[in-house]
Amino acid sequence: MDKTKRPGISLASIQLLECIVGNVNPSVGLKFDLGVINLKRTLSSENKILEVRVAFDLMKGVEEPPCKFTCAYLAIYTRSPEASMTWEEFKDHIAVAHLIPFVREFVSNITMRMPLSALMLPPVNAHELVEEYRQLSLLTPTTTTAIA
Repeated sequence: MDKTKRPGISLASIQLLECIVGNVNPSVGLKFDLGVINLKRTLSSENKILEVRVAFDLMKGVEEPPCKFTCAYLAIYTRSPEASMTWEEFKDHIAVAHLIPFVREFVSNITMRMPLSALMLPPVNAHELVEEYRQLSLLTPTTTTAIA
């Protein structure tokens, strides 16, 4: 990628696809561990649109969690014909980093309405989240599949 030019990849939209919250236990201490539990890239047949689906688990690995909390998002990216960045150079952790502020706001908003203390997620390293997901799921780097 030519670093003197703009990358040419734009975030078109972010959508919440799914949210599962339940098994609330206010007597348990408020603890959490944000983790990626699913990540999939889908590239359009014209190579102009990339869809990145990411599912998060807020209680990943927590013994006696205060609740169950998972959510999934879809980020849609477009690439201009004169883009200097390729889809291969656009790494998964970049998309996850774009999604984290939406996850942070959503988690805070939902937990504020629960019989728990409102949960404020601290800064998160998106690269580490993706690497942990890959290691735990024994996957090689995500491959891109085509959509019609």
